[in-house]
Amino acid sequence: MELLVGLLSAAIAAIISLVVAAISYLTNKNALQAERDRFEQELQRNMTTKLYNARLEIYPEAIAITDGLRKSRMGSQAETISQEYFSNLLIKLDQWHSTKAFCCCLPALLKPFINCESS
Repeated sequence: MELLVGLLSAAIAAIISLVVAAISYLTNKNALQAERDRFEQELQRNMTTKLYNARLEIYPEAIAITDGLRKSRMGSQAETISQEYFSNLLIKLDQWHSTKAFCCCLPALLKPFINCESS
């Protein structure tokens, strides 16, 4: 009888230990996943902020290059606009893009100019 009680006590202790270990594992796994998600969100926010700051540094130059394409400017300089004018503009934009701008530029930003160059 004592042997049976000893075995039963050991079995109950083993089952309880396994349940506690399983609960601890799941809790730690969930905590690590939540921490990883928080870290990734923070990293995403930091990278987005850095990208926006870099764009704020480089976009004014592109705006200055393309300033002549504004409707108000196009109307006032209609007689000076030629194929050479647009070719020079594309060359300047390409030079601008070959700096660090290529890392920060949205593809949609340059697509109209690339299409214009190929036509």
